[in-house]
Amino acid sequence: MKLITCRLICLLLFILCPITGHTEPVGEIVSLKGRVDITQPGTPAQTASPDDPLSVGDIVRTKSNAAAEIRFGDGSVMRLGPGARVEITEYLFENGRTRASLRLFRGKIRSIVSKARGFFGKANRFEVQTPSAVIGVRGTDFLTWHQAGISGAMFMEGKGYCHCLDRPDQIRDISAGQMMTVQNAFTPPVIRPITDMNIPGTAGDTAAEEPSETTDESGEEAPSDADTSTDRGAEAESDDPNPASEMPSDLPEDSESPFYSSGDTWAADGDMGDDLSENWFYGDDMFSEALWGDGEFSDDEAEAFYDAFWTEPEYLLPVSDLLFGFESCFSGNIYTGATDSDGGYRLGRTGFVDGVLEGFEVFWAANVESSVFSSLYGFYVNDSPGGGDFIWTADAFFSQNATDGGMTAADGSAYYGFLGGTKSSGYADFSEGQMLSLYISPFGEIGILKGNLWGKSEPEFNEFHASGEIYPVVLSWNPFIRPEDLYYFVCAETTDSSDAVTIRGDWLTAAGEYAGDLMTDDFQRGTLWIDGETWGISQFLASGRYTGTADLSAGRRRITVSDRTTRQSWLTEYDDDEDTLRMAWSDPKSGLTGVGGGDALWLHDADAQTWQAISMRTRIDTPAFLELTGDEYGLDTLSALNIPAVEIGRETLTGKSNRLRVQMSDVIFFRYRTGGPSAIWATGDITGEFSSAPGTGHTLKLEGGELKANFTVTDWEQEIWGAEINDGTGSITGADGEAVTASFSGFAAGQYDLSGYFSGTGAGLALTDTDFINPVAFQSDFSGGIYQGTFSESTGFVSGYLEGYDNLWDATPEIPSFFNISAMFGMFDAVPDKPVIWIADELVSFDSFEYTDTTPDGGAYKGFSGGFSFCDEEALVQGLTLSLFTDPDGNTGVLQGTFSGYYDFETDCISAWGNLYPIRLASHGPDADAFNTSVMVSVADHDMAGFEGAFIGDDGLLSGAVDVATLSRTDLRLPGESWGISQIISSGTFYAGNKEAGSDRWRISYHSPDTGQSHIREFEDTAWAENVISGTAGMSWADIDQALTGVGGGQFAGTFDPEQYTWQALEMWTTMTTGTFLEMTATPGGRDQLAALKIPSIEIGRASLTGGDDALSVRMNDVAFFSYRTGDAPRIWATGDVAGTYQRPPETGQSVNLSGNGLDARFEVTGWNAQTWGAAVSGSGPLQRSDTGGTATVQFTGHAAGTHSGTSDGAFTGTASGVATGP
Repeated sequence: MKLITCRLICLLLFILCPITGHTEPVGEIVSLKGRVDITQPGTPAQTASPDDPLSVGDIVRTKSNAAAEIRFGDGSVMRLGPGARVEITEYLFENGRTRASLRLFRGKIRSIVSKARGFFGKANRFEVQTPSAVIGVRGTDFLTWHQAGISGAMFMEGKGYCHCLDRPDQIRDISAGQMMTVQNAFTPPVIRPITDMNIPGTAGDTAAEEPSETTDESGEEAPSDADTSTDRGAEAESDDPNPASEMPSDLPEDSESPFYSSGDTWAADGDMGDDLSENWFYGDDMFSEALWGDGEFSDDEAEAFYDAFWTEPEYLLPVSDLLFGFESCFSGNIYTGATDSDGGYRLGRTGFVDGVLEGFEVFWAANVESSVFSSLYGFYVNDSPGGGDFIWTADAFFSQNATDGGMTAADGSAYYGFLGGTKSSGYADFSEGQMLSLYISPFGEIGILKGNLWGKSEPEFNEFHASGEIYPVVLSWNPFIRPEDLYYFVCAETTDSSDAVTIRGDWLTAAGEYAGDLMTDDFQRGTLWIDGETWGISQFLASGRYTGTADLSAGRRRITVSDRTTRQSWLTEYDDDEDTLRMAWSDPKSGLTGVGGGDALWLHDADAQTWQAISMRTRIDTPAFLELTGDEYGLDTLSALNIPAVEIGRETLTGKSNRLRVQMSDVIFFRYRTGGPSAIWATGDITGEFSSAPGTGHTLKLEGGELKANFTVTDWEQEIWGAEINDGTGSITGADGEAVTASFSGFAAGQYDLSGYFSGTGAGLALTDTDFINPVAFQSDFSGGIYQGTFSESTGFVSGYLEGYDNLWDATPEIPSFFNISAMFGMFDAVPDKPVIWIADELVSFDSFEYTDTTPDGGAYKGFSGGFSFCDEEALVQGLTLSLFTDPDGNTGVLQGTFSGYYDFETDCISAWGNLYPIRLASHGPDADAFNTSVMVSVADHDMAGFEGAFIGDDGLLSGAVDVATLSRTDLRLPGESWGISQIISSGTFYAGNKEAGSDRWRISYHSPDTGQSHIREFEDTAWAENVISGTAGMSWADIDQALTGVGGGQFAGTFDPEQYTWQALEMWTTMTTGTFLEMTATPGGRDQLAALKIPSIEIGRASLTGGDDALSVRMNDVAFFSYRTGDAPRIWATGDVAGTYQRPPETGQSVNLSGNGLDARFEVTGWNAQTWGAAVSGSGPLQRSDTGGTATVQFTGHAAGTHSGTSDGAFTGTASGVATGP
């Protein structure tokens, strides 16, 4: 008895122990197919194999076309379909009862939960959490999915509960035979009966042969260990897209027709009863007259049988005269474009329209080849002063029943959507119309009604009439939505022009050449969809202006719309030659992407260069689109909707950055027809990992096969992400070996989890003509001042833009990136032969598509630009540009360039061309979207009395004078960096003895006792000819307050007047601390960077100097001298090791003599503060050269600065730098 009791206690303890530690498996992989992996906490993913154990915290992931079956310790079974990712977050036994929780990130899983009960009869609890819902069961067989942002569950048996993630208080119960869908984390579940057509995808993804049931230890039935295959069950699926074809096996048979002719009406067979709403099937020899219209139903048209009997006696139609098959009265608005006070071309309501659309046939036997005829006629009033062209739309367009006033057609169907068109006076008052509606047929089919109409208007009577064809496109089947209730299941969304909406566009000529910009000034969008469906319809209205001289009525037009409020984007291209409209869209807020197709009607005025358009298009989620491309019926469906679906080929693109790793698998390119150009692309399989949350604008490069593109993050918050795919180029090779060249762009979106993984889908447009993509790689708008002779007062303003077409970040000093500048002078009176200098207030990168301070590929820059110009006809223009930058990979540095061109005296316009290249100095920095605001800007004040200048002769000695009258200096640097850039604009006078111009080298020194700042600027290669001064320059600087010294290099450009002895110059410098400079000179790569920055970096020799007296002793170790090239005279010097001692705090002006290695110098204290000190250093002597041997006579001057011990006697340390001359 004691032995039995002990065993029972041990058994209870075992059952009560939670299975939480990773060493305690809770289940195992039973079988798998395809690529499956397991990620354990803190470890990378490992390929899964049968019998692999699973523990709490493990994540199981199936790739495309893969599946897996998991069996848990309590006998429960979980099957994963393709593309699924699920985490075991909890699995424990308590009182003999299982408590389990799974987290489904994406895909579909089927769970067969053990029916065994715990102690006291308590049922097991099994929960699945998706990004938007929680589904719980207590002993059942159910299917769960999360795809395209929508969560759902289908219960084959048992019962359960569910709620959306953000509203756990609104719980819905689910029973066997029911399913639920959740649109997002804050919308309650929708419960409805199960139908095969309601299941997203197919149950075959997870379906397997049911395991035979055995008896477990508790006496309850549990799944067996029999092997199951994830492919089973698919055989049972029907290839017939119409579920009616499966009805005969389930319905009673009768050999008699239920209807017969009785006088002027059809009548029902009395043996059938009065209510014919049941579904009946009649045998193979069945003959029946048509319920409406004329014709017969033959035995091979099962759908027609079903159609005919879905009715009730009161809907029987007269035999002799046909009732309308459909009829819709409507009223709406007329929109006429007009130029507003801001110069934009906007749509204004200028009138109204009333009319009716009707037809005598029903839609349901029609298709794209055999459509239904329709008529449109109506009345309009247009109050626009000029009359002319306009767009009209119906306020609301829906089915109507004149008999009972309901919102269904006479046959019991219903539709709801858009109707609109154009009236053009340029084509004999030609009118066109479009109709696009959601519908539900009398038989439960749901889909899209699509139609086009053509006709003319009668302005003298204010009437219009048109006719056309309409056909239905079946997309799903849902007999549980009654047609009269369609309106209540339709969801709507709108977008209008606002500051939050960014629109960009351009267009091609009929010859395929880039023609100009397509500017959108007004925009309206309406979108409708049926709740729970993955497709919908949209109507777009837009107007604006365009540039270019070609005919806008031929060619292609492309428009991208981004709404920062809803975070949605649409990319649309309309092709006149192909008469097609294709679209890609993204909704990062819901983690969705998709494609679309449709039609557009355009009006344009070639003289005013304005346009207006109305378009109607179908939209469909990427996974649903890809599923439709998998069979012939789906391809026909997409073709009827004007969506390209003929596959060209597919590729996998991968890329990584310091934060992200991205893989876009099975990126499929499609076209409208075999042999045609590429049109769209899509992928349902984007996966990746992230080490930290990437900021908006974070960009990485994707590559695969012959394709490459940029992946730029646009959204990353609340476990939802979005991205743009841009600058895609390359070629895709199809199965037939054909290589199709394509450029492509688009969107990606999905979900991420806090464990560092993300997934999603992508879609976009593909172009065979690469010229159609806006070629601008970088651009900046700028404005500033014009100065003539002095910088004390501007004499006008300049405004313009800088843009380039080459990849900026691949440029080098040897192969720079080309750019051009276009600018105009304003409020300026040009004086021939009188040069001016113009300065941009700032130069900031700008993406005109996104209206962000970035480059289109995810970089950013901020800096300076300016130049000088003579004011003669086609006179010379020269200039400089210098900026700080961050590239798409997060590297930072200096962007440097020069330009030259011409000034047009007649138009006051500048046209210039130049080269630009980046010099990378650091591998980290602010994200591109925050770069502009991260740059630290300071404007330095200078005491003009602190300047002195002179010319440097061939012997290195100073002569003459260069005086400074005005000077303005602006410094830019990044937080935490020891380097930066500066712009100095100055003017003054010069004296060069008996010469009209100075020598090619000159120097300006500055020291301020008040600020403790000093700098020495030396200019060389100055021709002083044709009134132009320009060349390279070197600098040394010191700042006592910061206890720093440094060097710099740069370029300058300016003008001089030999008669007035005046000069003005624009200087652009890169500066850095002495420590950073010396560190860079120690490596070949660093010396190359310094050379690109115009900073001398070739060491020609060094010396150590010491000296002092009883009060002050100083040593300057390893004073190194540098030139631009081996064998040249030195230009700058520097040392990172200045030290000494003092017996009492030195006074300003106190000095000591230093000497060493043949050089003599004077060290004079210029400042001694509480903790810092500064000094001036000057000297000369023969320097032993280390580059060529021998000696070189040098004169050198500069400054030293550092810190001291702060006591009455003590020690000091610091650095020093300066400029040097020599023959």
